[in-house]
Amino acid sequence: MAERAGMIERKDVTKKEDILESGDILENEDEPISQKRFVIEDIDSLNLENLDLEEIEKQQDFYLEDNLNVFYSYPYYNKGTTDYQYRITIDNEFITLDEVKSDETFLDANDTIKILKSVVSVPIEKALEAIYNYIDIRDPELKRNIIITEPVIDYNLDKMSKDEILTTLENNKLLALFDLYKTFNE
Repeated sequence: MAERAGMIERKDVTKKEDILESGDILENEDEPISQKRFVIEDIDSLNLENLDLEEIEKQQDFYLEDNLNVFYSYPYYNKGTTDYQYRITIDNEFITLDEVKSDETFLDANDTIKILKSVVSVPIEKALEAIYNYIDIRDPELKRNIIITEPVIDYNLDKMSKDEILTTLENNKLLALFDLYKTFNE
C-alpha cells in the first residue's frame, strides 16, 4: 500500500475479496477489477481564509427549519405514480397536519408535492400530548383515540362500492396517521 500526503492509494488490490474488504467498487463482475482512490483530507489542507461561515449558517438553518421539522406518513392511497399521504409540520407554536399528494415523475421539486388540504393546526403542547397518546388530532376536541379496524392498507379500491371506498380510505388514513405517530413515540 502506498501512502502520500493526505492520500491513501491501494495498489495491491487484485482479488474480489480485497476489493469488497477495502470498500472499492466493482463495476461489473465480468469486467476487470477497478480500483478506487480513498482521499483523506487532513486539517492542513483546509483553506480557512476562504471559509464562508454565513453560507454554512444558511445551510444549517435550512436543515433545521425546513427538513427536520417535516414528517411524512406512508401513502394512504396510491394511483399510478401519485401517492396521497399525511404531512406533519412543526414550527415554534403549532403542529400542522396536511394531506398532500406527491408525484416523483416531476423533474421540478416544486411540482413534486402539492397540499391537498390543511387538515388541522394545533398548539404544539396539545398536539404532542395527543400524538403521544395516539389520539386523532383531526378530532377538534382531541378526544377520539385512533382505532384500527383493519391492520392492512388496501390500495385496491377498483371493485368496491362508494361506501366501501370511503370506509377503506378512512381506515388507510388512520393506519398512516398511527404509523406517523410512531415517529414521535419511539
